[in-house]
Formats: sequence, structure tokens, C-alpha cells
Amino acid sequence: MVQTRTVTSVQINGPALRVIRELSGLSCSALARAVGADVSFLARVERGEKRGVNRRTYERLVRVLRIADARAILADPYRSVTRVTVAMHEPPAHCGLQCEGKTSTAA
Repeated sequence: MVQTRTVTSVQINGPALRVIRELSGLSCSALARAVGADVSFLARVERGEKRGVNRRTYERLVRVLRIADARAILADPYRSVTRVTVAMHEPPAHCGLQCEGKTSTAA
């Protein structure tokens, strides 16, 4: 029998989120607007003062920041997160992140 559970809160690694956001060229307020979150809430998450975000915000962060591996911003990337599905994207060319052995560079 397969057991499933609905995740209502996802624990985020705030400093990792901040680095990825900065590499993406977005301000904290621009990211907050894009994901539908309050800018002060998102700033507290980035500083590590708040770790839990709801599943929808987590999925939007991954999508807007074009994070190839959704575990990159998890507080515990080795813990299984169930029932969270996110489309994976290549990082923007200007961010310089490595993806599957390739390095994206600015054009």
C-alpha cells in the first residue's frame, strides 16, 4: 500500500534562496511580486528568520527562479517532499549556474 501525505509547509534554505535570486538578477521585491508573497515575509525567509513557506509559494519560487533541481532551496534536500510537482527549467543564461555538466554563460 502506498502512503501519501499532503505537504502544507515546505522548509526553505533562506541563504540558498537569496543566492539563487541574486544570480537570477531579481530584487527581493520583484521576486515577492512574481510569486505573490509579501516582500517582508520573503526577506525573513532569506535571512533564515522564517523557514516554512506554503507549497504553492515553494512551487512558484522554483518556477520563477527557473531552478533546475527543486531541492536546491530546501532546508533538508535529502528529505522526501511528497505531492509537490514542479516543472523543471534550465537556469537563465546570465546566471552562470551549472546544469547537467554544462555551464550557462552570458551571451
